[in-house]
Amino acid sequence: MAEFNVAGIDDMLKGLDGIGVNVEKATDKMLTNAASKVKKNISANIQGKFENPTRVLRGLSITRTYMTRAGSRNIKLIFTGYNENNRPIPLIAYARDRGTVRGEKKMPFVKKSFNQSEIESAMKQVYEDELEGKLKSAIGN
Repeated sequence: MAEFNVAGIDDMLKGLDGIGVNVEKATDKMLTNAASKVKKNISANIQGKFENPTRVLRGLSITRTYMTRAGSRNIKLIFTGYNENNRPIPLIAYARDRGTVRGEKKMPFVKKSFNQSEIESAMKQVYEDELEGKLKSAIGN
């Protein structure tokens, strides 16, 4: 599983909290928007790695956001389910992404999908939308 941290998000969330925006909802929207962007990148990067990538992509999903023990909010992109031959899709995706001891070449497509600038821009877009919405409601429009 790939892990990714985005710097500067705490400052944005403090700013939203200062003007009365529900920070938990805003965080969930930011994470979901960023995860959707990464999922789209995985869908693009998987092309050419499999004979029929839709068989693997149908197992790719985004989880709900959740709170960790450390107090941060997370979201995951996971491969779930089985293919038509009753083989686990996560195992197939992992083997293609990382390679196998039996000689299957490594063809990375997951890690390449985490483009930091795209993820940050997706999160900043939600921040700006929340800020704009709060300002409009304060003005009365």
